[in-house]
Amino acid sequence: MLTWCLATALVIATSVAAIAQSLSKAPVIATEANWKVLQIKDALTEKVSCVAIYKDNHDIQLSRGTLYISYRGRGGVANYSIRIDDAPSGKPRAASKTEEDLSTIVIEKELPKITAAKRLRVSGSTVLNTSISEDLDLDGIAAAYAVVTGQQCR
Repeated sequence: MLTWCLATALVIATSVAAIAQSLSKAPVIATEANWKVLQIKDALTEKVSCVAIYKDNHDIQLSRGTLYISYRGRGGVANYSIRIDDAPSGKPRAASKTEEDLSTIVIEKELPKITAAKRLRVSGSTVLNTSISEDLDLDGIAAAYAVVTGQQCR
């Protein structure tokens, strides 16, 4: 089981690194308020996919089914909680093994609420015991997500 988890984390880390490298050259196919949608073509398979970047910050990426907030080079991720709009803050959660390995917050379960929200706040601490604090104006996220999951990105 441990071998499978490590192999999965390695595959995800490799994919995230490859995507990050290709983003600088990826064409912008849509701009939706605070989000730019970039189209990525896999060099081996020619498969097209897309990722939305928040305010030109490649540390915050929206893909099909997942919102990523990277803390690579900024202390990693130890724990965090999220608050959507003015709802109460969610319970603090320890970073998963994958989140620790990638130094990235991976939000999947709450994504449907986030894509319909106006504001997302994330707080917590890094592995180096520094603060995690994000306050995202989600203007345009629903439209950007529609592009990311649309025909141009398949």
